[in-house]
Parts: sequence; C-alpha cells; structure tokens
Amino acid sequence: MGGRLLGGDACQCLDRNCPGDLLASTTQVISFTDNSEWNHQALKSLTESLATRAVGRDIHFLDVDDSTNDVARQLARAGADDGTVVIAERQSSGRGRMNRSWHSPRGGIWASVLFMPNAWTREPALLVLLSPAAIARATEMATGLEITIKWPNDLRTRGRKVAGILGEVEHIAGGQALILGFGVNANIPRADFPLALQGIATSLMAELGRPIDMVGLLRQVLIQLDTFYIDFNCGNLQPWLEDYRLRCDTFGNTVTVNTPSGEISGIAEDIDAGGALLLRDANGNLKRIVVGDIR
Repeated sequence: MGGRLLGGDACQCLDRNCPGDLLASTTQVISFTDNSEWNHQALKSLTESLATRAVGRDIHFLDVDDSTNDVARQLARAGADDGTVVIAERQSSGRGRMNRSWHSPRGGIWASVLFMPNAWTREPALLVLLSPAAIARATEMATGLEITIKWPNDLRTRGRKVAGILGEVEHIAGGQALILGFGVNANIPRADFPLALQGIATSLMAELGRPIDMVGLLRQVLIQLDTFYIDFNCGNLQPWLEDYRLRCDTFGNTVTVNTPSGEISGIAEDIDAGGALLLRDANGNLKRIVVGDIR
C-alpha cells in the first residue's frame, strides 16, 4: 500500500499502553483569504500539538476546492500516509450521499480523512457507518448540544441536520483506501442556507446563538476519529455500536427507505452488528437494509 500504515501500529501501542507513541502532526498549510473563518494562530497551535496516533498526522489546509474527497483521492494515489486529513475553507462542488450536492460555504468544516485500515476483513462500511458516533461525541463536547444520528449517517440537533458523512473506497497500488468525507455546519447563518434546506438543516451557531470555536471543534473531531479508528483496527467496535444505537433517532419511527431494489416501509427497530437497518414491515417481517436513504 502507498503510504505509512499507522493504524496497526497504534493498535499495538494501545495494547502495550505506551502513550509515548503519540506524535504531533506534520502539516502543510496553504493560503487562506483575509476573511477566513479560521483563526490562523489557533490552527498553528492545533497542528503543533495534536497528539493523535493516526488521524491528523498530516493535515492539508486549502482555501477553496471542488471537493476534499477528490483531493484526498489524489493524495492516496500519490502515496499519502494513513490518517491524512484534507480541510477546505469552502467547497465549490461538495457532495453527499446519493451524489447529492452539499452546500459548503465559508463557516463550515469541510474535511476528508484518508484511512488505510489493517483490518479490511471487517466490513469497511462499518468504518463509515459508525464514524458519526465519533463526530457526534466530539460536537457535543465542543458545544454542549445534544447530537443525534439519523440512519445511516446524518447528524442532527433538535431535529435538523447539522452534519453529514460520505465514505468512498479508492483502489490504490497494493490495496485500497477509504476516504471519509464529512461536513459540519458550524458558523453558517441560517439565512444563508438555500430555501430548500432552511426547514431541514441548521448550524451550530444558529442553535447556540453565537459563533463556535471552529478550531476547538476540529481538534475534538480529529481526536475522536483517531480513537474510533484505533478501535476499528483493534476490533473494539462494540462501544461505538452502542453509542450509535443510543444516539439514533430513527428507531421506533415508521419510515420509508429508498433502496436499490425499491421502497420499503415499516418501523425501524435497530441496527445489526454490521450496521444494517432492521425494519419491521406491515406483515411483521424483519427486513435487513444495508444500503438506503430514509425519507
């Protein structure tokens, strides 16, 4: 595989309880505009002191880009290291699940993390499916807001979407990588959302009534994703599965799921160990849905 594989080493380190393996990240900071929402001094402090084992060991900050997932894909092909992070001030062609466009103006956290797990024997979809629990945990720590999850990977607060996640597999020399893209509506005024989104989306600033510390939130997200990724490599996913279940606001509701084979309606009951949605239809049959979109 192209770059350094840090996840496996980190797992061994945790087994030996050796905190000395925590290393600060190395970063490449590319120009920001004068009206940047990011605090440059705080970013410098973050990149000098981020004590993670894998995620954020190499961070690329961009002013504007089409899509951070596309940049991460290019870096993967060029041999980037496991845990490389790409962050953009804004995206001109951000996208979400089902190839939907993603509103990505200044004031949000638009990022992608390059993962090259040492454990592809575990379903890579779990890396995508359970990652919202890590980002939700980080967001709660940074803001105090309660963050719930709409299956499979929308993050919500007070019933409105505040963040989303997109996972894409990239085949590279000697193996494959998973690119986890995520967007958090941080300091975006609600009035700046397109009309079609104003009733279903929100921002952390809108809910709190004040701007948030974006660098502080980013730090927490990278730390929690790092912890989650190490656990993924070590096979310690049960705590994250339980966290996801506790946060999921889909359970107990009657929903309609658009799947590749058509629509399925019923009561969402749970997810299984593989992350599939378990839905009880009108005939009492339990359906297992691996891929779908709830409306």
